[in-house]
Amino acid sequence: MLEDLKKTKKFLKDNKKIIYIILILLILIFAIFASPVKFNKKVYHTVNKDKIVELFNKINDNYSLTIEENINGELKKLEYSRDSKVILYEGDLIDKDGYLLYENRLYSLNSKTEKLTKEKNIPSFINDRLYDLNLIKKIIPYCEFEYVNEVKANCKINLSSYINEYNNLYNENIEVLEDEKLNFEIIHYSNRIGKINVDYKSINKLINNNDNDVFYGIKIYNIDSNNHDIILEHYKDVIAK
Repeated sequence: MLEDLKKTKKFLKDNKKIIYIILILLILIFAIFASPVKFNKKVYHTVNKDKIVELFNKINDNYSLTIEENINGELKKLEYSRDSKVILYEGDLIDKDGYLLYENRLYSLNSKTEKLTKEKNIPSFINDRLYDLNLIKKIIPYCEFEYVNEVKANCKINLSSYINEYNNLYNENIEVLEDEKLNFEIIHYSNRIGKINVDYKSINKLINNNDNDVFYGIKIYNIDSNNHDIILEHYKDVIAK
């Protein structure tokens, strides 16, 4: 008996460090399993559809757009600025220094001479329906919104719904034979819409009958802030003719 006790004491003395490590590990294991398990609660976010529709409806006939047109990887920009009387165009989407549209009359601008010239032909970008906010405002109520983050939401909409509003607005009769979902990415803030990104490939195929990859980024700003009266005053002699 005494001999066994001596052996035990000697074992403990010789293996003191190992025993301490084992005790620490046992304490840690006990602490892990004894503590209550905490699960992170998944937070589900929703998109306020009514608010986004309301923000779009606040955009009337006074605003500016920066339109980034990407066709088959070729990127071009158009700056569009309007008030209730005048629409101005500039950027590398156009073949002049700038254009001015007033009372359905189009004028081109030579920036070197500051000369305004009346144009007979209307370039295609003037009536480009893909950035027409009147159409975009009509299709937004069809959106099935998906939350991305605090300022970004995806709008899912049927191609048939888009084309239906397109036909009504432009008096066309385009048919959708195979329906599909379109995606509009909408950047929005508490008081305004910031930008719309759209893959227009399927729409372009129906409208223009080609297979081009067409993507538009449409930045919206200066809502109800533009005043082009000074331009009208400067060119009143030319515009009055």
